[in-house]
Amino acid sequence: MGTTQDEGTWNYYGVENINTTSEFLDMLLYDGLSESTAKKIAQVYPDDLAQGIPSTLTGRPGNETGLGYQWKRVSAYNGDKIMQAARRLASQSWAKHNVNVYTYVYDVIFHAKWWQYGAPTDQADQKKTFEPLSYLMTSMLISFINTQDPNNVPMNGTVSWPKYSIRDPRAFVFDVNATELCRVEKDNFRSEAIENWIDMFSTNEYPR
Repeated sequence: MGTTQDEGTWNYYGVENINTTSEFLDMLLYDGLSESTAKKIAQVYPDDLAQGIPSTLTGRPGNETGLGYQWKRVSAYNGDKIMQAARRLASQSWAKHNVNVYTYVYDVIFHAKWWQYGAPTDQADQKKTFEPLSYLMTSMLISFINTQDPNNVPMNGTVSWPKYSIRDPRAFVFDVNATELCRVEKDNFRSEAIENWIDMFSTNEYPR
């Protein structure tokens, strides 16, 4: 199972035009969170550009985009709420019960960046770039379907997709923009914030 690296930056996930912490808190209250929980969420999702997404946006979106001064903060919150926390919880739960789990992160940047309005969206000129990655991904998925192990393919060289474990949670990263098509990383980004979501799943305050 897997997610993209920057879940939450997609238009249908996010909330635009959040410029202040007060507006961020209002968004959390609108989601149905109590005031105390909203304050906790604001703490684990600070207005810190280094923790927000996408990481490829080093500053803040321009005023002309309408995305909002705190768009990176909002995107991290929404992406974790909708996708990342559930993926991590499912991986942990299955691994805890000795189910073979393989987790991936799709960390691929298209030349159309969501925060740059008017950027080209035609990806036909990227065919040569994406074809090797698509072959690798489909081959590993077919290998998993047939053998319950994604590593029975000759294409990924020396990089092995590890089983997810509680003691050593690692994800397989597909990345066409790096020097190799894949790598393995610790599955621990925004650990405090995502753990907070996992704790909330068992309560009646999970946001709508």
